[in-house]
Amino acid sequence: MRRLVAAPQQRVHRDGHGRVLLPHTPTPPGLVALTFAEVRQATAALPDVCVYLLECLHEVRRALDPHPLDPATLDAIAEQARLVVDGAARSDLLPEDLARLRHAYSRHFPRGPP
Repeated sequence: MRRLVAAPQQRVHRDGHGRVLLPHTPTPPGLVALTFAEVRQATAALPDVCVYLLECLHEVRRALDPHPLDPATLDAIAEQARLVVDGAARSDLLPEDLARLRHAYSRHFPRGPP
């Protein structure tokens, strides 16, 4: 994963007619969004899954911390965590569930807004 997030490589392929094809390669922040956005959106009303997503995002960030990365990648991880909480806050969660989710966020992302 470190290799994917640190420096996406442009890949060149040739089709059956010899044409050069340049498939889209997401940026590291884009890769973070692609990885988490759909799951985050689909599970906004499931507080336990939201807590697991926050823990997963935290572990990804922690695994990448010792490596020099573009700050935008770390920002993208923090943004997905914030969006987990924002999406859950807009769903019909019980106040206790939302409080538990916000507690998990503040434990894993102490410098963030929610």
